[in-house]
Amino acid sequence: MNRKLLINCHLYMAALFAPVLLIMGFTGGMYLLGYKGSLEEKLVFHIAADKVNFQQDNKAATVEQLLQMAQIEHSFDSVVGGGRSLMTRPSSTRHYQFKLEDDRVIVLERNPSVLRALIELHKGHGPELF
Repeated sequence: MNRKLLINCHLYMAALFAPVLLIMGFTGGMYLLGYKGSLEEKLVFHIAADKVNFQQDNKAATVEQLLQMAQIEHSFDSVVGGGRSLMTRPSSTRHYQFKLEDDRVIVLERNPSVLRALIELHKGHGPELF
């Protein structure tokens, strides 16, 4: 490998990785300073809790069932939570939270601000490919 090719490879790799490093430093600093971004929540659906098996082992099946009942088309990588709350991932984009409250299940659509989305990516809550 000659020197010119090596330098060009180094420059191209730096051009790709430098923005990622800058974003990670920026979001980490903002988080430490207490700026965590905002999250817009909107109630989109609720259903009686007895119509849903919220405690079953397969959380993804529960979420798919609830999304079908609410007539929401949404793809997700995984589901986190347990007990009385489930949430779809990635949470760096529009995602849904499912809360079991008293006798009903509430479905919330959650839209993060740009800062919140970048912080979620920093935390590793982005798409699986990321």
